[in-house]
Amino acid sequence: MLADLFVFFAGTYLDRHDPGSIEGPAVHDPLAVLAITHPTLFERDRRHVVIELAGEFTRGMTVIDRRTLTERLDPNCDVLSHVDADAAFDVVLDAIAHFTR
Repeated sequence: MLADLFVFFAGTYLDRHDPGSIEGPAVHDPLAVLAITHPTLFERDRRHVVIELAGEFTRGMTVIDRRTLTERLDPNCDVLSHVDADAAFDVVLDAIAHFTR
């Protein structure tokens, strides 16, 4: 059942993006949990992050300042910039296997 859900989600996610623009679907919810339970799977950068509240087209979007200007605002957040995808997927598969025994 979980495999079918992953396949459905992947297909739906990829269908919403231009062909070839991404390698595969993002799995936001499992990654959010893994960031807490397995932080060593991630690389992180200190950045200044805000949520845009006034933009006509960007309202509610997260804005991450990646500029290298000396006058940029001080970092206020850890931004996860990379995940060891193979290791993360192994953790997810192990968790699923645990409940199918």
